[in-house]
Amino acid sequence: MDIWTELRNKAQERRDAVYTDPKSTEKDKKLADDVVRFFRNDDYIRNAPKDTLFELFKYLKYKFSYPGYEEYEEMYAALLKEIDRKYILIDPDWLPPEIRDKFKK
Repeated sequence: MDIWTELRNKAQERRDAVYTDPKSTEKDKKLADDVVRFFRNDDYIRNAPKDTLFELFKYLKYKFSYPGYEEYEEMYAALLKEIDRKYILIDPDWLPPEIRDKFKK
């Protein structure tokens, strides 16, 4: 499983746990909803400060060893690499002829 999918799943699991806990406040529920929404949107992740992602990883119960937090650095790099690997499939017949001809070479 890729890291982005893992993070989305953990965010959803954390949200479910918050909603089933009778001690959860509305603030807890809003935070859980925001974290799920955050990890569904690649632009949010791409534009977030590194420290924000570190805190979100901790919120999702990831443990990192000190000093250096090498595991965090690896997770962060893997997540950004994965997010940057975004593909959009386009039917070449929909492209204007001058662009379509460039792909036929």
